[in-house]
Amino acid sequence: MISVDDVSVSLDGKKILDAVSFRIDGGESVALLGSNGAGKSTLIRSIAGMLPLTSGAVTIASQEVSTQYRDEEWRQSIGFIPQNSPLVETASVLTNVVHGFAGARGDWRCCLQSLARGWMRERAMQILDSVGLADKASKQAGQLSGGEVQRCSIARALVREPKLVLADEPTASLDPATRQEIHQLLRDTAAQAGSALLVSSHLVEEVRDFFQRLIALRDGSVILDRSTADVSPDELNDIYKTGASRER
Repeated sequence: MISVDDVSVSLDGKKILDAVSFRIDGGESVALLGSNGAGKSTLIRSIAGMLPLTSGAVTIASQEVSTQYRDEEWRQSIGFIPQNSPLVETASVLTNVVHGFAGARGDWRCCLQSLARGWMRERAMQILDSVGLADKASKQAGQLSGGEVQRCSIARALVREPKLVLADEPTASLDPATRQEIHQLLRDTAAQAGSALLVSSHLVEEVRDFFQRLIALRDGSVILDRSTADVSPDELNDIYKTGASRER
């Protein structure tokens, strides 16, 4: 389980997140909604340890972090998928997935797939198979389509079986059909691994079909946190309306 408790973040003297709190259970899929500037990326990057918390705490499976420092165990607990996945284009798909072990385990042999431990390569092939890329394992990452790049990024994030998977608008540059495919793959793969999943998006009508729960931000505060099935179309539209009433 991940617990975010009264997390606030200020950057350059400006408060970006204001006392944000929520919990996500293992295997639960949650979409994080909000307009540009609502604080979605800041929240995800703060949980991932890329930005310091001004106040509050984040806990993953009883490990609490309330400062800027994230240790190896913390990094091991999280799989992160950025909007524009920085794959090594000249390296093979398999090598890129094996890179998911590097740093988190402190074993930098993972930077070269040929030097990685056998069980790491075996696990990488297993996760590539689960995302439909096993037949592309030896192909250079630079030759992948946009949807395949995101599949590879999902595999890399999940290869070490993290407790939490964070994805920052991972489908923003994809066509509608591929976006739906990637959302479903993210949900199913994380659920199979028992990982909590938090995905930021502004594509309301698409994420409601793939995620169990919706959390919405406006001006750095939570305005809605509810099961997807219990959120009405009008409430979804209100997320993006200035001055709409707030719900905690």
